[in-house]
Amino acid sequence: MHKLSPPTHSTHSVSAGRFPAVTVILGDCWSGSLCGWFYYRTKFHLTFIDFAYVNVVSYRKTIVGHQPYKSEFRGAEMIKKFYDKCPILYGVLFGQGLFVFFLLLEYFLVSTGISECGVVTDSFIRIMFGIFALILMKKNHQDKFREQFTTKIPKSTWLFSIPFFMYLGLQFLYLPIAENLTIAYISAFVLSCGQQLATGFFEETASKGLVMSGMLLKWKRTVRGRICIVFISGILFGTLHILNVIFSGNIIACIWQSLYSSAFGVFLAAIYLHSNNIVLCMIFHAIWDIFVRIPGHFCENIPKGIILDFIYLAQDILNLGVFLLVAILICLKYKPTSKAN
Repeated sequence: MHKLSPPTHSTHSVSAGRFPAVTVILGDCWSGSLCGWFYYRTKFHLTFIDFAYVNVVSYRKTIVGHQPYKSEFRGAEMIKKFYDKCPILYGVLFGQGLFVFFLLLEYFLVSTGISECGVVTDSFIRIMFGIFALILMKKNHQDKFREQFTTKIPKSTWLFSIPFFMYLGLQFLYLPIAENLTIAYISAFVLSCGQQLATGFFEETASKGLVMSGMLLKWKRTVRGRICIVFISGILFGTLHILNVIFSGNIIACIWQSLYSSAFGVFLAAIYLHSNNIVLCMIFHAIWDIFVRIPGHFCENIPKGIILDFIYLAQDILNLGVFLLVAILICLKYKPTSKAN
């Protein structure tokens, strides 16, 4: 195992009785009492562990009888109790809170000039937030955490996804009507693809793995409950896009973006409910964000006309109509006792 040199700051020793003292090294914490990276080092081995909201209380090391190592973390226990008592509130607070904190952090980096928050920087920040959301998600789902990534996707899920692929296909209709096609921005498009993969990872982990977790635990057994789950989670996801006004300053455009994002969020929430596979939602989200950027990167001077009007109308019908109907249909057809769920 690789050896790591402990930093010279924030080092505390915890007595381990008659055994060698255990050094707990507090690493970089991006949110004070919310998250930390912790190393504990002894003369026997070095291990890396991570916890959300960590507050080291004690560390006991026992050699006799080969008993396992034990750690008590008051903060992690408090979070677990909060989730057990109020799972819906927990999911909404932590899921939505991550989104808000992410936007405020990026705004701070841009406004202070610390970073221009380019594509690479933005992608890295999204991945870090996604990892933190994943840690919280793992603590919530515990034994069922692995199922969120390995559950076999039902064939009917692909049938319900047809409107999604129809919407993606509409993006290619811009190409033949554009006055000029260009590859001048292909490098920017490639970077954007990486950024959208990071976006899908972070936003779906937070909105599905956290926000929906408590709702699924309490409400998914009834049709009314399932409809509430997909619409509440989708609307919560969409309304967060209004906060983009701090970057663009155009409140009207952000309201429209919020409306379309809410409808798409409702659809993806229903797909997650039906498939019980968060990876599928991550992929769908990333593909969506990538495909809708195709016209902007490869088309120049798209003229107004009947074809463009048809594209806009078809997109509106699919996004604001068909997606919502499919989501309701999934809620009606969903079987809680099915193997996938």
